[in-house]
Amino acid sequence: FRYHVWTKGHAPTNFAKWRTATTPYRVEWEADFEPYVVVRKDCPEYDRRFVGFGWNKVAHIMELDAQEYEFTVLPNAYMIHMPHAPSFDITKFRSNKQYRICLKTLKEEFQQDMSRHYGFAALKYLTAENNS
Repeated sequence: FRYHVWTKGHAPTNFAKWRTATTPYRVEWEADFEPYVVVRKDCPEYDRRFVGFGWNKVAHIMELDAQEYEFTVLPNAYMIHMPHAPSFDITKFRSNKQYRICLKTLKEEFQQDMSRHYGFAALKYLTAENNS
C-alpha cells in the first residue's frame, strides 16, 4: 500500500519476498510499521487518542508487538485500497502546524504510557522513534 510514498510504514512486510513466497513468513516490528492486519476480535483496540490522521495504525501495531503478537505475512492474501481524495484530516495535518504539534504531544504521551505499562520491553519503541 503506497509503498513508494511511505516506505517505512510497510518495509518489514518485504513486498519483494511476498511476491514470490509460497509459505507464510514472519516479520519483526520496526519503527513506523503500519500494516493492515487480521486479528482476533479480542485484540487490543486502537488508542482513542489518535483520531483523524496520524499514528492510529502505528500505535496499534506497537501495542500488538508489546503484547508479543507475531506478525505473519500470508503469501496468497492481499487487500485492495481504493484511491480516494485526501481526507479533511490529512489536509489539516499538512497545513496546520498546531495539528502536527498536538499529534507529536499525543505520540509522546502514548510512548510514556507504553513505557509505564510494559517497562523495559517498551524501550525499543522510544529508541526507534529517536532514531527515525
